[in-house]
This record gives sequence, C-alpha cells and structure tokens, in this order.
Amino acid sequence: FAGALPLSAATLSFTRFLPGNSPTDYASAISASVSFDTPTSAQIDLIMAATPPGYLTQIYVEDQGDLFSSVDFSTTLSSHDLTEISYTSPANPAHPPGDNSFQVDFSFEPNNPGSTYGINNGETGAFVASYNNGVTFADVQSSLADGSLRFAVHAQGLEPKGMKSDTFVSTPIQVVPTNDLPIPEPSALVISMLGLLPLCVRRRR
Repeated sequence: FAGALPLSAATLSFTRFLPGNSPTDYASAISASVSFDTPTSAQIDLIMAATPPGYLTQIYVEDQGDLFSSVDFSTTLSSHDLTEISYTSPANPAHPPGDNSFQVDFSFEPNNPGSTYGINNGETGAFVASYNNGVTFADVQSSLADGSLRFAVHAQGLEPKGMKSDTFVSTPIQVVPTNDLPIPEPSALVISMLGLLPLCVRRRR
C-alpha cells in the first residue's frame, strides 16, 4: 500500500446490508477495533453505542487471507463477565441474515436470551484471533484495508418497538496516500532550520 496504516490499532465502521428492516439505519451505533494483542494474536472489540436501541446477536468473521487459526470469545477482555455477555461458536444461522455472499470463516452467537447475553447498549464484546504461522499484525492491517478481512453483525431489538433487526457489515479502513500528506511550506522549512542555528553555534563553540 502506498500509504500509512495504523501502527497498533484500527477502527472500523459498519454499513447496513440493504434492504434493511428497520426504518432507521443504526450503522453509526456499531463499531469495531482491531488492535495488537501479542506477536501471535490480535484483539477484536465489537462495540455498541450507549444510546440507540438494540443489541448485537450473531457475529461473523470473513478471513479471505487465511490469517487466523482460531478466533475465541474473551470474557476477561469484554466489558462484562459471563453474567452479561456470553458468546459461543458457531452462529445460527450460518450466514449473516440476508447476506449469503459473506464468506464465513468464524462465527458466534450469544447464549439465550440474546437480549441479555448479546452486546447491549454501551457494551463491548472482545475476541482474540490467533495467527497462522508467519502472520503479523501488519498483515491484519493490510487485509482490513483491502477488504479481505471483514466482520458482519446481526442487530436485534431495533425500532420501531424493538421488533426489527438488521445486518451490518464492516467497511475497509482508509489508507492515506503519501502524496496526499501535507507538504511544509518553504517558509516553514526556513524557520525550522533557523531554529537549529543556535544549537549548531553552541556545539561549534
């Protein structure tokens, strides 16, 4: 990639898989953070905003680059213990509702009832993804940028009256091309060089 990727974490946004069921698009209420965990694993946090209605039930991972040997739900890294967030694998249904094109490599669903054990308002559900041999976090970042690593979530309890559900899919992270980065004005460069002159004089003395 001709650009700068995040060094230790990446934040993902989601878009609603259309056509949606709810009259309101709640994609902005859902986000994910993929961060460096250990040299052999990454941490995936799925986050539900505090105010909108609804909760996350099924979670799906598309790993086209074969980065991960396993993905496991983490009680200790989530915002609550098993009394409030609890996920098992695999998910039912096997694909994100309404989106059979999503390649599912790992999937999870909350223990019943989903309204209790899913990811509710203001909560974070954490997962640890272990790498296959030779994979690094830089590979994870690249896959997040080119769209070969994606996440899909199914949200239930949406308005109106908590009776609607929708599927949301993560979007690739943005890469900033190096030729788009700001270039200092010549005057700024001159000023910065002048600031170094006293130091140079002191050293020569």
